[in-house]
Amino acid sequence: INAGVDVGMVQIGNETNSKFVGESKWDNMSKLFNSGSKAVRDINEDILVALHFTNPEKVGNYEGISKELNTYNVDYDVFASSYYP
Repeated sequence: INAGVDVGMVQIGNETNSKFVGESKWDNMSKLFNSGSKAVRDINEDILVALHFTNPEKVGNYEGISKELNTYNVDYDVFASSYYP
């Protein structure tokens, strides 16, 4: 930002369906997601925070992930997805 870069969005993690930074339990993953979100928001509250998941073709997968994110009050703006047919 100090160099004049327009940062519109920061993605916290990549393809984090079942594990994030060595953690696999949602309560721990959620704390890490929220720490990443806080770091972004501390820099600039206008930067969007994205979380990234895969496998939308699995029935109930995104519903389950969304439920966990809601249960643990994870702070994010964009639910990003990858699909590998």
